[in-house]
Amino acid sequence: MDVLVIEADPLARGVIKENICREPCLNLVAEADGRDGARELMGSCPDCVVVIDPYQPKVGPSVLHEIAETCQWQVLVFTATRSRSFVSQAVAAGAMGYLLKENGARALSAAVVAVASGNVVLADSAARALLPMPAGGNMRGRLLRNLTEQELRILRFLSLGASTSEIAAVLHISDSTVKSHISHMLSKLEVRDRTQAVVFAYQSGLISVADFDWTPTPHRG
Repeated sequence: MDVLVIEADPLARGVIKENICREPCLNLVAEADGRDGARELMGSCPDCVVVIDPYQPKVGPSVLHEIAETCQWQVLVFTATRSRSFVSQAVAAGAMGYLLKENGARALSAAVVAVASGNVVLADSAARALLPMPAGGNMRGRLLRNLTEQELRILRFLSLGASTSEIAAVLHISDSTVKSHISHMLSKLEVRDRTQAVVFAYQSGLISVADFDWTPTPHRG
C-alpha cells in the first residue's frame, strides 16, 4: 500500500517515515510539509493512505475537506491534538483514523496497515471524544432498534477495528454476507459509510472505550 506523509515538523516527519519504511507492506511514495505540498500531491497519488497532522499552521484542518473532495485517499490523522471538536471534525471530513503522537510512531505503522485494509482506528482519547452526546440520543436509539442482532454484532466488530474477513470468520459466514449486512445496516442507520457507522456506535453508547481490551470469540447461530 502506498503511503503519503504530510507533516510540518521535520523531526516528526523523519520518525514517521522511518517507521513506515520498516513495514514491508507499506511503500512511502511522497511527503509534504504543508498545505501547498499536499495540494500538489492530490492529483498525482490517487490511491494512498495519507498520514497527516492537519492541526499545524502550515497545514490546517481545511485540507481534510479538500482531500475528501479531490481524491480517494484514506486519511489517518496523527497529531498531538485531542480536543473533542477536532476529533469530530476530522471524522466528519472522512478520516479513517485518529491517532495521538503520544501513542508513539510504532503504533502508527499498525494503524496505517489497518486503515489501508478499510478499518477505522481511534486512539482511546479520540474514542472518548465520540462517546455519547446529549442531543440526538432518542433518534440514535430508535435507529439502533431497527438493526437485527446480527447487524448489531457486525457494527460492534467494525467499531473494534475488525475487517470484513475477520468478521466473517468469527460469525462463520461469508465475506459477501458480511458486506450485505453492512449495506443494510448503513441504510437503517442513515449513515454514508463505515466510518460514520462507527461514530454512530460511539455516540450511541453501543461501544465503550473499555471494549478495546475485548477479544471477539466465534459466535454460532
